[in-house]
Amino acid sequence: KGRGRRKVIQSVKVVKEIYGITIKEGDDLAKSFPPDLIKTWKPVYERAFAGESFKFDWSYYDPKKEKELFVETQISPIINVKNEIEGVTLFTRDITQR
Repeated sequence: KGRGRRKVIQSVKVVKEIYGITIKEGDDLAKSFPPDLIKTWKPVYERAFAGESFKFDWSYYDPKKEKELFVETQISPIINVKNEIEGVTLFTRDITQR
């Protein structure tokens, strides 16, 4: 369950905006992200691939806006009709104004 390679199915502009990395459908996340990002995000994905849904807040510095932005990320497993985890969804939204 959920133990295969972690490949991108669909990407949104947030990865490019926050990290300056362009990923596309079929990319292997382990080969697309630098080691420091893998170290940060691997535990998050592992929790989702273990069946957990959760939210967390974090921040990053946006050099274009010259300020720190605060975001909330919701991550959930994608479960197929056989009740197997075959992927995860990850949604991030700006909560700076909150």
